[in-house]
Amino acid sequence: MSKFFYNISLPLAVQGTFTYSSDIRLEIGFRVLVDFSNRERIGVVIKKVNKPAFKTLKIKKVFDDFEIFNTNELALLHWISDYYHFPIGQVIDNFMPPYLRKANAVELQNNDLVSEAVPDFNLDLTSHQEKAFLALKQLKGFDPCLLYGVTGSGKTEIYIKLIQEQLKSNQSVLMLIPEISLAPQMVKRLKKIFGELVAYYHSGITNLNRWKVWRDARNGNKKIIIGTRSSVLMPLKNLGLIIVDEEHDHSYKQVEGLSYSARDVAIKRASDLKIPIILGSATPSLSILRQVEDKKFKKTELLERFNQSSPPKLTFVDINANNLKGGISEIGQKAILDDYASQVLSMVFINRRGFAPEYRCSECDWVARCNNCETNMVFHHEKNRLICHRCDSAYGIPEQCPDCGNSELGGVGYATESISKYLQDNTPIDRGEVYRFDSDTTKKKGALTELLKSINDAHQGVIVGTQMLIKGHDFKKLKTVIVMNIDSGLTSINPSALEDLGQQLIQVSGRAGRLDTKAVVLVQTRYPDHPFLEKLKSGTYMPFAMDLLTERKKQSQPPYAYQALLKSSSTVIQKNINFLEAILKNFELPGCNFYGPMPASIFKVRGRYFHYVLLQANKRTVLHSALNQLEKRIGQLAKSSSVRWKVEIDPLNF
Repeated sequence: MSKFFYNISLPLAVQGTFTYSSDIRLEIGFRVLVDFSNRERIGVVIKKVNKPAFKTLKIKKVFDDFEIFNTNELALLHWISDYYHFPIGQVIDNFMPPYLRKANAVELQNNDLVSEAVPDFNLDLTSHQEKAFLALKQLKGFDPCLLYGVTGSGKTEIYIKLIQEQLKSNQSVLMLIPEISLAPQMVKRLKKIFGELVAYYHSGITNLNRWKVWRDARNGNKKIIIGTRSSVLMPLKNLGLIIVDEEHDHSYKQVEGLSYSARDVAIKRASDLKIPIILGSATPSLSILRQVEDKKFKKTELLERFNQSSPPKLTFVDINANNLKGGISEIGQKAILDDYASQVLSMVFINRRGFAPEYRCSECDWVARCNNCETNMVFHHEKNRLICHRCDSAYGIPEQCPDCGNSELGGVGYATESISKYLQDNTPIDRGEVYRFDSDTTKKKGALTELLKSINDAHQGVIVGTQMLIKGHDFKKLKTVIVMNIDSGLTSINPSALEDLGQQLIQVSGRAGRLDTKAVVLVQTRYPDHPFLEKLKSGTYMPFAMDLLTERKKQSQPPYAYQALLKSSSTVIQKNINFLEAILKNFELPGCNFYGPMPASIFKVRGRYFHYVLLQANKRTVLHSALNQLEKRIGQLAKSSSVRWKVEIDPLNF
């Protein structure tokens, strides 16, 4: 009897694949069951190979009626593995629906296709929208295009028209959104038009439902998938267009495990399939703007809001000489009360959840810190707990200071919970008209949808929330936006801090004035004359971004240079340093610079310390060549077993 031999990928933290034998011929991309290290594991057939010189184990079982990943998808998975320097088996596991990682999962079968007519509808577009739509409709082949539209300009209407065009040609569409919180409103709107052709996919739905969506996309039953970064390899039939909404958003970058950018993977997928990709944003990332500058990407603009109003201007409030109550300036409090009397909504934006970011002693320097992470514990009033926002450890409230015995302890600083409580207890605003919008209030199933409905049904009141507020939400009757706690972005050593701050301010200000209300945006700061804030006063993003690009070019910083972090972690600081120094010892590569070892900005998490070396080069090829050589050194060093290490390409934070 003939034997066949195949390389199988397994979800293990080691590079490469493993060779197994089979009595029958197998197809590439199928799931199989094999023994590895006295344990059954599910793997994927990667390649047919010749008989090896060593003894092989036999594949125990073949699952399903067809492949999990086709040839194009496997090629993209290999690219991800190579580009992000991550084991292919773990890359494949990352993009396999969790339900299919089990040996007892229901096997895939081809289902009958659902035949649903493409809806014929008229969508009234403004002249600006119509011009943008016609330009995007002309995109053919791999033709990446930035859709730069100011907040409230109606990018979604253009997406809808483009989706209709794809369906008419029997093509499917993948639409990426950055956050789960955006899924309900986007799905509701598209389902109202396209019915059961629409499905959504993200980690917030059950594993079984995620598998069903994946299966229906694979079978052609669903032609429009709306999803977060995990859906970037969704196996849609006849995929004709990829849309990445809010392309600038950091949520597209996965940090834990496989550190990849779903936006960049989507661009690569569009390139492989030779289909258009549209990257929409009111605050485009500098990396995409550089692609436009180099004429590698096109740009289509929407410079007018749907209601023909101008984007709101920003007023910077100097809090050095301003009496704050509940963290809110006098001018901010007056605006909130005036809005309430006028029966419109206000918003307080602060990117801190909880009641107080510090809990400290009034007599000595003691501050409550997490034992596992060496970071300040956040006081949560409703839970009456001190909670670490890095590892989620929770502690009871101490009755006295552990250092000096003082019993006068309390929270310092402001966050969503304390601001909401202040407004409820100290203003005429009814308790039920203060809407707290953060991950604490939206974690229960259905809570987000209910909260959004309450806000949109409200006649008046105040929304208090974190960055969840600024990601594409459309709040009716919102007039005033008060922005707090921006100064850390102005003083941060993080190279992307100013870009992030500019995007944040324009995005949050863009929530206001979308109907007939005249928008007011008050930004509280101790640096009202900061030169970068001056550039944002007009409420327009592009001049600020282009100035920032010029500065980056002068300094040879991304996106005009390419970076990677070689990270190490262990329970002992010196082990990290010794490991990284040993890797870099006597290592030189022309065109690549090394900086470190340095402690990470998030220095300790769950009992482990983190350090890194920054690699920077003016060419991607040089950077990856350096990483390949360093990884070979790591494999040869016995010290590597005492630390955990990983590579992060195109890092956002250090």
